[in-house]
Amino acid sequence: MKTFSKQNGCLLLGLSFCTLAPAAIQLSEYAHLNVLGEVEFVYANNIFLRSSNEVADRYLIFSPGVELKLADQGAASALLIYKHHFTFYRDFSDLDGDYADLQLSVRYNSGVLLTTAYASYQELFSNTLDVNLLGDLIEREQTTIGASARYEVSELTAFRVGLDYWDVDYDRATYTDYNTISIPLTLYYSIRPKIDLTGGFRYRETDTDVSGAASYDSRDYYYFIGALGELFSPVIHADLSVGYQRREFKGSLDDTSSLSYDITFIYTGDAKTTLYAGFARDYRTSAIGGASYAFTNSTVGARYRLTRTLGFSAAMTYGESNYRSSPRAEDIVILNLGATYQPNDYLTLKASYEHTDVDGNNRAGAANYTNNEFRVSASLRY
Repeated sequence: MKTFSKQNGCLLLGLSFCTLAPAAIQLSEYAHLNVLGEVEFVYANNIFLRSSNEVADRYLIFSPGVELKLADQGAASALLIYKHHFTFYRDFSDLDGDYADLQLSVRYNSGVLLTTAYASYQELFSNTLDVNLLGDLIEREQTTIGASARYEVSELTAFRVGLDYWDVDYDRATYTDYNTISIPLTLYYSIRPKIDLTGGFRYRETDTDVSGAASYDSRDYYYFIGALGELFSPVIHADLSVGYQRREFKGSLDDTSSLSYDITFIYTGDAKTTLYAGFARDYRTSAIGGASYAFTNSTVGARYRLTRTLGFSAAMTYGESNYRSSPRAEDIVILNLGATYQPNDYLTLKASYEHTDVDGNNRAGAANYTNNEFRVSASLRY
């Protein structure tokens, strides 16, 4: 699994189409089990994301797993997916490894109250846009836990409150472990049957392993307004959040503030074609010393289903990272192309190409590299 800029399954900005669900193994009236298996071939011409002395390699990822569904047809449901990824490199066998991937989601909908909860644990082995300065593959453990509840106060008003926790632990002392807890509160007011105006507040606290005056430990206060639903037309869906965010540091650093936003548009006017665009800006925490930086990105893309079994996708992302109290800054361009072939409910074949160009603008400490990556995979779900 590669964490960098990829969205899997049916997520909004994903590059692949949803896999249809075949008949599962019925364990009981409320429990259904699917057996999963995937083999993926990967070629990258710069596997360590280096600015010079680039190294190419090919490797295989074998991912057996299971998927368990509970009470899928009622008001309450749960989904548990476990995969174990085994990697086998051709030229760098010392990088071979195996990595756990556990995902859990729970949902309850009474019609008035909608509650969701999720948890995941992943052992990851790839570079990311932020963690690549040593030119090596970085192993880490990432744990996420969260829950939210939306309550319909009346036909026109509702509110939602949530709690999200994220923890990242690296396998070497060179990098800075950190954890984040976030508490968002959103109010909804329906101005039309299929669109809500929104407004709210999010509190977020980040703690790193760095202490004392050099600490980037922080508290974020984000105030926002937005909209959710059909925008101007039934074929245009929007999810907008725009506001002001202030980051206060617990160490000796001066506080900072910025415009923040998370905006998504989806166009579904054609039965075969989906167009989308996304724009976001937020504060992040780096694994290099726990440094704080602002990350801004925009994505445009399309998915096209040529036939019932064959689909194509394309997307381009442009991003900027600017670091707090550091000259480091990067311009990022990512191009994704993909194809999916699903002849039946059990088998899915995928092919994708990704080009990444990170320009460090000749600044100290910044990443500067290009990488081309090809992936071909076959997955079974029974």
